[in-house]
Amino acid sequence: MKPNIWQRSSTSKRIIVKRIPYPVLKRHLTRATFIFLALPYLIFFYGWLHWWLAILMTVVCLLPIVWDWKRPQEASTPAQEELSIQFWQIAVVCGAALLFVLISGIGGWGWQTSDWLKHNMVLRDLIAQPWPLYYQLEGVQLPLVYYLAYYLPAALVGKVFGWVVANQVLLIESWVGLSLTFLWGLVLIKRSWWKAVLLIGFFAGLDVVGYLLMAPATQALLGTPLSIRDFEWWSIGWIYFSFTHVLFWVPNQGFAGWLAMSLLLKEWFDRERRYTLWYLGLTTLWSPFITFGLLPFVLVDWISDHRSLLDWIRKYSLPNLCGVLLGGLVGLMYLAKFYPMPSQVGGNIIFTLIFTFARNPLEVIAIALLIALFWLFECGLYGILTWKLLDQDDRQSRLLLAIVLIYLAILPLFQYGYYNELVHKTSIPALFALTIIIGRILWKNNRKRGMQVALTILLAIGSVTALINIGFQL
Repeated sequence: MKPNIWQRSSTSKRIIVKRIPYPVLKRHLTRATFIFLALPYLIFFYGWLHWWLAILMTVVCLLPIVWDWKRPQEASTPAQEELSIQFWQIAVVCGAALLFVLISGIGGWGWQTSDWLKHNMVLRDLIAQPWPLYYQLEGVQLPLVYYLAYYLPAALVGKVFGWVVANQVLLIESWVGLSLTFLWGLVLIKRSWWKAVLLIGFFAGLDVVGYLLMAPATQALLGTPLSIRDFEWWSIGWIYFSFTHVLFWVPNQGFAGWLAMSLLLKEWFDRERRYTLWYLGLTTLWSPFITFGLLPFVLVDWISDHRSLLDWIRKYSLPNLCGVLLGGLVGLMYLAKFYPMPSQVGGNIIFTLIFTFARNPLEVIAIALLIALFWLFECGLYGILTWKLLDQDDRQSRLLLAIVLIYLAILPLFQYGYYNELVHKTSIPALFALTIIIGRILWKNNRKRGMQVALTILLAIGSVTALINIGFQL
């Protein structure tokens, strides 16, 4: 059935666009997301690879996009077409995304957090230096091995038009990425469009509660009080970033995590498994942390699928083979990090169980209690109430929620890097999935109205984190 998105005006006899059904919007979002995530790869190929390999990888990168574009679209049901959004509402959503981006510091329009020292340095060097990028350290020439996808479109333009224009391109790229994220959110949540945008944009854990609880203890534990600017680090050793924190500090991680998770959730809720390895491959150059954060969802989804893995491979082998090749190529670049380096420039990255830092049994108990409290305030209370609100026969959502909560409970057990990047970056896809699940049941007609109210109150308390972060930016 062809969706009726065009309606004739009774007064002017002109054809005007009134609304777009969610199934149609979903198809357009899928294609736009593919292009958004794949574009940096095309730039990377011709800046880092030999010309013959660049051409081959271009074909590999574009084949799944063409495959999906030419795939026959399934007819939508009348019930699906009832869910629609008007174009002025889409414009408001994109306007809200632009407002968030303008105050984030991206492009130099607003105050920039300290992480932008790194972002600006990478972008500047990509503009000023020839590709591939090398550095001279202690007389040793070393390549830059880093996830560069976010910076490459702006850097390419900056090589021609300079630093200022490059920053505006980065702002536009970020605006497109955040607009896609918000639009995916309302399509996946399938409730009020403006409530969906508010939920996503202001989603955060109960950091304020944790800060008020732990602030008096930090003076005794650390010998220094916990600053209000560091309130999201209230648990001392761990942090699950709020949506605004990701946007203001590590947008390169956020866009990949939010958009790739949206693609996976689309297939999850539509009960179809088509391009999961392609989605993983698309994230590798954006951030290997995000790729790792998506893996549990892909693995459990495969295990729970009633079809055999062989049937899945036969039907969708080409896009997923391209995903493997794409991820494998970028993975080879990351392996250069493990190449033995001279002692004067070498260094070790911490990767261990968090309990190895304990000096006695009492500290082991303290760490365990703190992890439990951290999980409870950052996602556990949300998850418990959401679990009780989900329908008993909604196995898809229950399985998804279980993966989220278990995964977010396991991550704090490990320490990777000085700032524990494994925890706060790898968790981005799971936290976005939690937001979507909450949105799908929060405004649904439910006899457990008291639990919905309680969950709403907790979310309102959590949103104070987003308001404080926005206040720091203004």
